[in-house]
Amino acid sequence: DPRVRIQALRLAEHVKVSSPPIRAKMYALAQDDNLHVRYQLAFSLGSFSATRRNQVLAGILIADGANQWMRLAVLTSLGSGAGDVFTHLATTEKFRKSAHGKAFLEQLAAQIGRAGKQYEIAPLLKGLKAIPQKENKLAQSIVRGLLSHASSSLRKTLSSTKSGQVEKLLQKL
Repeated sequence: DPRVRIQALRLAEHVKVSSPPIRAKMYALAQDDNLHVRYQLAFSLGSFSATRRNQVLAGILIADGANQWMRLAVLTSLGSGAGDVFTHLATTEKFRKSAHGKAFLEQLAAQIGRAGKQYEIAPLLKGLKAIPQKENKLAQSIVRGLLSHASSSLRKTLSSTKSGQVEKLLQKL
């Protein structure tokens, strides 16, 4: 029953899921047939951090990213790991080329800029470099989103970045 799985996810949030078998069962729910279960999973994964968690959140978006509520659930779960999720999504052509994918990447870049966590910037820049030159408008809008809420110290760090495509994008803005 989907209601039981949803409740189990909510309970797992309070336990902080230190058990690898429980985490594995949670991750498996990303393939659940019920959208509500996957939606709750996106929220519940925000209660802990792990590399696999970031992969699962990206996978949820690749599968259900057209749903605005799913995008919101994933955004709220990315207090950490946002850069890794950004890189995964930016390197997934099907997601990156979809209208909802473009919008999400811009939103996520803005969230990363607002948070100002230096350790999230490096993976974002890696993902940005993976965007082909022919999709330069997308890359520009992502950088614009990143800078729109970035602190002055983050802007300074980014302006000193010497990474080819990123440097060119910054010069155009």
